[in-house]
Amino acid sequence: MAPVLRHIDSTFRRNASAVYLVGILQFIFLPSLVPDTVFWTTASKVTVIVAATYFLWWAAGFERIILLGIGLGVMVVVGAMGLTGVLLVRVAEILTALLLLYSLYWLFRTIARSGPVSRDTIIAAVVGYLALGSISRILLFLLEEEHPGSFVLASDPGIAPDLLYFSFVTLTTLGYGDVVPTTEVARSLAVWIALAGQLYLTIVIALLVGRYLAGSVPGTDDRTRDRVG
Repeated sequence: MAPVLRHIDSTFRRNASAVYLVGILQFIFLPSLVPDTVFWTTASKVTVIVAATYFLWWAAGFERIILLGIGLGVMVVVGAMGLTGVLLVRVAEILTALLLLYSLYWLFRTIARSGPVSRDTIIAAVVGYLALGSISRILLFLLEEEHPGSFVLASDPGIAPDLLYFSFVTLTTLGYGDVVPTTEVARSLAVWIALAGQLYLTIVIALLVGRYLAGSVPGTDDRTRDRVG
């Protein structure tokens, strides 16, 4: 029985990053594919929270019980979004951002740990970048909620922008110019998001290259030799 349980534990642990990847992809793309309703918005957020909590459950070790409680608490708050006022919506967004931020820390630990570059390492790097963009979207949303008009579409100043789109455009430093920050705080936040995106890529690439080279050094054993898969 013990070997079977160990195999199940190893399987779930191995696929935790992949589950998180699926959850965060639907969080990014689902809103553009379905009607903009409270149900679909809430379902999308609950799904990414479940995926993040699942990843943290297997990544955080002894802290998993506390993290599960935090994840469930955030889910309860998000689930009540459609029945309450603006304040609870903001609280839900903040708690979601904190959960994603904490998961980003553990994703970094997954990338930086010793050993060969693996499928899990690459998935963690991708999820980390997507999580960073999602956190940025929440910060932009909170700013727009607190100070309406902080962002406008260049073609129509009266229309609120798609903040998720603006978040990733800024994170990747594309800067199309169709969404414009109009206040000092909004511009400062855009600068920090752009810097965070570049620093993430620089640090993660350095870590992955370092692990790749470490696994390619002659004389290393099979456990440290580079492999992807």
